[in-house]
Amino acid sequence: MAYIAPDSDITLYAGLPITSSYNYAPWFSSLSEQTAFFDNLTLKGVFHGYTFIDGQDNRKCVKLNRPFTANNYRWQYLSYTNSAFGNKRIYAFITDIEYVNNNEDKIYFEIDALQTFMFDFDFHECYIERNTIPAGQDVAGSNVEAEDLDLGAMTADNGTKDTPIANLMNTASGCRFNCPYAVVIWSTINSAGIFPDVWDGGEVSGVYSGLKPVIFAADDIGGINDWVSDCYTFGMEESLVSATLIPTRILGTADPIQPYIQKMTFPFQKGTIVNYVPRNQKIFTYPYIGLVVHDGAGRSKVYRPELFDGYPNSNCEFLIVGHITPNPQLVAYPINYAGEANKNIYGGNAKEHNRLAGYAVNYNHAFYMTDFPSVTLPIASFVAYLANSLARSALTLTGAAIGGAIGGPAGAMIGGGAASALTAGKSSSFAQMTSPDNAGSMAGMVALQTASTSFFDALASLNTGTANNDSSTVSIAMRNRDFYFEFQSIRLGKVMRFDNYFDEYGYAINDVQIPDVRSNLRTKQYIKTRNCTISGNAPSFALRQIENIFNHGIKLYRGAELTSRLREVT
Repeated sequence: MAYIAPDSDITLYAGLPITSSYNYAPWFSSLSEQTAFFDNLTLKGVFHGYTFIDGQDNRKCVKLNRPFTANNYRWQYLSYTNSAFGNKRIYAFITDIEYVNNNEDKIYFEIDALQTFMFDFDFHECYIERNTIPAGQDVAGSNVEAEDLDLGAMTADNGTKDTPIANLMNTASGCRFNCPYAVVIWSTINSAGIFPDVWDGGEVSGVYSGLKPVIFAADDIGGINDWVSDCYTFGMEESLVSATLIPTRILGTADPIQPYIQKMTFPFQKGTIVNYVPRNQKIFTYPYIGLVVHDGAGRSKVYRPELFDGYPNSNCEFLIVGHITPNPQLVAYPINYAGEANKNIYGGNAKEHNRLAGYAVNYNHAFYMTDFPSVTLPIASFVAYLANSLARSALTLTGAAIGGAIGGPAGAMIGGGAASALTAGKSSSFAQMTSPDNAGSMAGMVALQTASTSFFDALASLNTGTANNDSSTVSIAMRNRDFYFEFQSIRLGKVMRFDNYFDEYGYAINDVQIPDVRSNLRTKQYIKTRNCTISGNAPSFALRQIENIFNHGIKLYRGAELTSRLREVT
């Protein structure tokens, strides 16, 4: 057996952020950096000329000849070299310090495989469960793997932006009337309303219709009274099929009515949440933050900001489209959402198949505004229409709620004819029409007043369906019906806690990769693998131990983070 000279050098260390649990450990980019770190530590004890022996229970140990004091117990880590083994520095955890006599103690230790063989092995591809990714890769929208976290409720208390709306109630420009709402009566009477001619059907708002829309401003009570009174007087009430209340903004000014199209642009929320600046950009993606579009009536849809093409370097955009039909609806299409900007038709270069008004819209993720209220009239055809198609509760709206306090021009019919076009044949006694005897089956539904009472005030009952407790009616009455866009996030307390969590434990990765601990420059990196695989010039027990360390999950400290965790006691 070869002679081993007793020339081992032993160094003891205290205050290091390192334990045999391998929950955390120093990590270095090179052997020279590792050596310099340990050499520059100030709290250490150096001993020369020792021979190592195996202790009891196969634990390695060494006897140190020195005065035994209470300070001896502060040592937690050691390294040693021996010329017979090429002076390779071996790092080890001190597992026990045993008193022998006043001038001698015995130190037990176990090899730190990670520090000792840090530069003697290579990683191969394996499954990465979690990782603190390099700072340059932490871009909002790039890391969206789901996390198993309790998110709690989402709120809109970001406190940094106003809520933009589509301004459907804004009549400043591009509106047929200076009134937020219009009453659209669908009938078979022609556009001029000259009895007894009928309309044969045609295109309205881009869709064929056998009915013609006759449109009044909602606050034009007199115009509605006169026109419906004339229909009743001339026995044309059966020509009136249905009536709805819609925002005048979507009617435009031209005839025939064209589909309404409006583009909405809304900036992404990034950088801050309630004036707090998250350090981890994953927080600016769904489900921690989401773009909520709602209609003011309790219906909403959540869009994931990271699915907008170009996020976060652009804005989110929507196209608002409306068609005027007996059952009108508006729809908000997200633009360039969920890959629509990059779609090709049948593998070619044309992209027109998913374009509307020149924009790449996503039809599948549209948000619809529906159930615009129906207006009830005391005419048999209206009663039958409501009974057969809706079976919904009715809530009477007063003229003031609809727009009586707004004022504005008299109502008009599509095609330019005024409601007064029918006045030549108008009934001379509107009170007869509104009497209980003539009101028929509607007498039990709506309490009719005298001829001086507003016809619309008495009869404009809005049907809203059963969804959300008639919120549709309330949203119309309160002028809340619109497209609202706002970013909502988890509560600020959750944001801050998740930010701390991501700092400590990185992001869920769930991908097969080569661990990036050699190239990652994060001063604090947590990484957890599954089936970690390494190979190298190190003992088999050390290689298997290192694989287990990364499968267990470890936090690596570098540079300033490592220095800040030293506890240099005296």
